[in-house]
Amino acid sequence: WMVDLDSATGADFAVSQITVHNRQDGYKSSLSYSYLEVLDSDMNAVYSEKLPTGSKSAYWIVDVDPAVVVGRYVRIRKYNLGNLAIAEVEVVGTASGPSPGTTTTTTTTASDPITTTTTTTTTTTQAAAGLLMSFPNAEASQSSTCLDRPASLAIDGDYLSGSGALTCENETSVEWWMVDLDAVTNVDQEITQVTVYNVAQYKSRLSYSQVQVLDANMNMLAFKDLPEGSKDPSWTFDFDPPVVGKYVRIEMTNPGSLLHVAEVDVAGSVAPVTTTTTTTPNPTCPPPFDRPEGLQPAAQATLAAAMATLRSHMDAGPSNPILDQAQILSACDDFIATSHQLTATYDLMEAALSLVEAYEGIGGYGLPVTYGPPPLDGK
Repeated sequence: WMVDLDSATGADFAVSQITVHNRQDGYKSSLSYSYLEVLDSDMNAVYSEKLPTGSKSAYWIVDVDPAVVVGRYVRIRKYNLGNLAIAEVEVVGTASGPSPGTTTTTTTTASDPITTTTTTTTTTTQAAAGLLMSFPNAEASQSSTCLDRPASLAIDGDYLSGSGALTCENETSVEWWMVDLDAVTNVDQEITQVTVYNVAQYKSRLSYSQVQVLDANMNMLAFKDLPEGSKDPSWTFDFDPPVVGKYVRIEMTNPGSLLHVAEVDVAGSVAPVTTTTTTTPNPTCPPPFDRPEGLQPAAQATLAAAMATLRSHMDAGPSNPILDQAQILSACDDFIATSHQLTATYDLMEAALSLVEAYEGIGGYGLPVTYGPPPLDGK
């Protein structure tokens, strides 16, 4: 039996671990007398090891040196006659060739017919994997860290490794693991699905735990209980309708239990933000009163000041609509009080009409106005 790790591009992989899962029915011994091999693209063996003869274990984990074991194929080969029965094979490794995010630029310069200079520049950027592909600003944390397995190992895109994030046992506290989906801009996310991947070697370490969605104030918005005693490879929880939150947390429900999780995936998108904008129209400012001829000098100055105040408040627009309108009404009262002291000339009447029209534009004020004779220009 053989798997091509990259049949599309034919790339080699630096292999660090291979897990072979045995069948759990009547064929547990069918992997006896077998070789586990890693082959290169030319089908040459770069690694070979015998699987334990006669063993009926549920699985075997083989750790290898990725600096040495670089190949394209993983093969299980019987070295005696008999059936070969396998439940599952998992391979952990990384592409040994140019990976996503790697750019190679080659420049060739010929200075003369004999001498040629070639310069090759390779720029590599770390490609995001797993949860970080959807949420690049995500940061993980946990209640404690055991055996140098931090919370970030559960969002690194490694679904098969036996490491994952691991907390320590504490008889008096409840252990937890959590990811902040956007630790940079603090934007809420619309979460539709959460998938939790179990650690293959320790499948019962997520029993008695709960998946929670929290808001920015750490209030629980929704939760899902993981099946007690379940040893499934993974669990997927759907949230319909979507839950708008900031954190996804796994919390043990009984004190004294450590928490061990291989990987966590979250499906979702940035939550839509509804913004309501209220616009207060800026009232049309009447023309300035610039023809106070025939009025007494003191009345001219008072009237001009009242009109200047009125226009400045109207020009201020809706920066503070309530305050500005109150100031406009106050200026209007000053204007009316001043006009009562003046001779009812044509110029005063024209200014009063402009003022009435302005207040009708912002809701009406109901000014009592006595119209004089029609203007000569027919307005």
